[in-house]
Amino acid sequence: MKKVDCVIIGGGVIGLSTAYNLGLNGFSKVVVIEKKYVGYGASGRCGGGVRQQWSTMENIVLAKKSVEIFEKLSSELEINIWFNQGGYLFLSYSEKEYEEIKKAVKLQNSMGVPSILLSEKETKERYPYLNLNGVVGASYCHTDGTVFPFPVIWGYSEKSRAMGIEIHEKEEVIKIEKVKDYSYKVTTDKDVYETSWIINAAGAWSPNVASMLGITIPNKPYRHEIIVTEPIKLFLEPMVVSLKTGLYMSQSMRGEVIGGINMSSLAEDYSMNATSDFLKNVAKEFTTVIPRLSNARVMRQWAGLYDETPDGKPLIGEEKNFPGFVEVNGFGGHGFMLSPMVGVLASSIILKKKPIIPIELYNPNRFENGVKDKESFSLG
Repeated sequence: MKKVDCVIIGGGVIGLSTAYNLGLNGFSKVVVIEKKYVGYGASGRCGGGVRQQWSTMENIVLAKKSVEIFEKLSSELEINIWFNQGGYLFLSYSEKEYEEIKKAVKLQNSMGVPSILLSEKETKERYPYLNLNGVVGASYCHTDGTVFPFPVIWGYSEKSRAMGIEIHEKEEVIKIEKVKDYSYKVTTDKDVYETSWIINAAGAWSPNVASMLGITIPNKPYRHEIIVTEPIKLFLEPMVVSLKTGLYMSQSMRGEVIGGINMSSLAEDYSMNATSDFLKNVAKEFTTVIPRLSNARVMRQWAGLYDETPDGKPLIGEEKNFPGFVEVNGFGGHGFMLSPMVGVLASSIILKKKPIIPIELYNPNRFENGVKDKESFSLG
């Protein structure tokens, strides 16, 4: 049996960001356990979007703080994460949607996010290459953008290893036992660990991890698909998002157009297979909004799992009957964009530091009294 200070279950960007922030504070007797390889789950399958345009305060504050970190992260991790702040453009196709956007922008502005409202005319003048038939208006934030996910994963993992943190790939947790408060035994298919802290950062598999202690969390895994085209001449500056269809698309600095639409399905079998129906529908939506994509060839199509909570906001905090067992999951498809600040926040629990953001906002037991204030901007 190995004695460690913390076991992090899940080698995605959330687990790695938490490990890195623990290491920065001298808390390095930490083991990250990943059953496949780092970035295997949602972290390595996302579109790389980073935005602060949300409808709830809890997500806005995490996103704003994360953008501030992303802006400096290439230097900090000593690897280019290709953070391109080309903005996010939210399109609305009805007065109802436009009112939702207005309300969200007002909240965002009150929290220091520089998003703006655009009328139908302003939107068409700014983006003449978009087919904006039916668009009522939009919102835009110039400090939103995209990152290339893999350098972020590599940067966090290599910096963590350099600080003495162990990252074990192809090792699976099969049993967790509570010995007493702040004392747990974690058994894997390769070893046994004694620890005071466990971070459940297993993404869509987090409910399975929690259930090993008899804990039920309300997260559900939803399968989402995504495509990327061949490189074409650069033309698309912002990430374009539609509240109507859940469409999101951006163009990388190499010219590929990447994105998807909302065709999610509950994936209780954890299947991540791609489908021809998605390809047909996403092609239709992409070419409707951007007609010039009609001749672009699709190079790859894949799927990943969103780890969704009933209110569209994450779980971050200790389980009330299991001190030392910390939930850091439930990010839907948006964990990557929130990961820099989530790592800071999660590590503050273990370090017993006053968190920058009130941790009770993300209480994993908050659903005991029902769902309140649901996030309505859970898109790309």
